[in-house]
Amino acid sequence: MTTPEPIKVALIDDQILFRKSLANILSFRDSIQVVLEEASGIAFIQYLESGFNTPDVLLLDLQLPDMDGIEVTRQIKMKFPEHPIKIIILSSHPQERYATYLLDLGANGYLSKDCEPQEVIKAIEEVHYKDIYFTENLRLALKNNHEKHIPSFQNTALLTEREKDIVLCICHEMGSRDIAERLSISVKTVETHRINIMTKIGTKSISGIILYAVRMGWVVL
Repeated sequence: MTTPEPIKVALIDDQILFRKSLANILSFRDSIQVVLEEASGIAFIQYLESGFNTPDVLLLDLQLPDMDGIEVTRQIKMKFPEHPIKIIILSSHPQERYATYLLDLGANGYLSKDCEPQEVIKAIEEVHYKDIYFTENLRLALKNNHEKHIPSFQNTALLTEREKDIVLCICHEMGSRDIAERLSISVKTVETHRINIMTKIGTKSISGIILYAVRMGWVVL
């Protein structure tokens, strides 16, 4: 059986001790390869512009001195749509205040800097293979999300039954391969449906799909 390639991880945090310590912990995992450490959001954007080794997953500090995590996330999604980088926000701030907003921008996970190292590893693996990582606090934040943080869904076109099935699978934290197996369709078909769903409901992120399902009363977090 072929051993999967390690997940390439970039770590952006201006706190040197935290960054170096986390990078050292991750280096002991055969399934993870830290390919970049930076203290600056601007430096990371420049790194992507240079065309160097693009990471699979970005661990991104919310509060950076030059360009905060919100703007870094926005820039990545706007400038590099061809790079499907999964973004995990690392923050000391309450999740209810920032989490749903960042997920709607396109982030794939939101972790407290107080979490255990094992949870960081779990989050890296889940966003890589399943697109999103939920903590219990994040579930609560999504459930209690204020109206202003919910996508507008201006296009009221109804989803097909198949699209609704895929939305429900996404809400149960299933990745594209899992969904394809469950529904007996190809991964490519799942991705096509996902794009159509996002277009219809007016979102660009997995979290937007989940928020839509919650708003429609299809799922309870």
